[in-house]
Amino acid sequence: MKEKLSVTEGMLLQDLEKEIKQHKDSFIKCGVALAKIRDQKLFRKDYATFEEYCQDIWGWSANYGRRLISMSSIAKACPVGTVSTERQARALAPVPEEHRAEVIKLASSSGSATASSIASAAKVVKAKFTPPAAVLDETGIAIPEIPMKYWNRRQEVLDILKTIRELQNHLDRAKKDDDLLYIEVNNSVIADLMMLKEAVSYALPHAVCTCNGRNSSKCTLCKGRGIVSKQLWHKVPREVRDMREKMSKKGKL
Repeated sequence: MKEKLSVTEGMLLQDLEKEIKQHKDSFIKCGVALAKIRDQKLFRKDYATFEEYCQDIWGWSANYGRRLISMSSIAKACPVGTVSTERQARALAPVPEEHRAEVIKLASSSGSATASSIASAAKVVKAKFTPPAAVLDETGIAIPEIPMKYWNRRQEVLDILKTIRELQNHLDRAKKDDDLLYIEVNNSVIADLMMLKEAVSYALPHAVCTCNGRNSSKCTLCKGRGIVSKQLWHKVPREVRDMREKMSKKGKL
């Protein structure tokens, strides 16, 4: 619904539109003036919406108008002269407001900040304040602190299993090739290696225990580790495993 403007509002609208016309090359001045028109609804005399006003008066889509306002707001909040182009403001936009000064300082360390240097600095600063992603077990559960020390040793177990497999494969080939060097190595040795591989695999961390690493010293399943192998995990009742899988998919664990 269109409404009349007061004399003061009418004069302000004229001044703001004059500012935009005279400084179309300055996204900051255009954005600041446009924000006042939008926020005070100075378009309401002839237009029902800000979108209609932007399109009819300036030939801009509403999205472009809002972007001008947003980018000019970012630039105005920065030290004078540090952000002077819309590209620079767009590069700074994803950075939380409390970290923008640090990004600008880093981006300007080798000269005037550019959109490229701001984007690069933003990545550096973001890495400093972004907490590391949670490490997930093989079932998609975040690993608590207690079992993490065992999870971090997975490669140790994997290396042992690899060595056993290589030894087993080597003896298998020797038997097939009738290699006389290994004539005294009977099939029971290969069977023992298979049993050894199975036994060692019980040490390979697979899933956070049902105790979730809390009071793990009293847990009969993980025996104080807070994490269990694939074999032990499959000994957990099916309904418990299904329930935790659903919770994991919902991001509750």
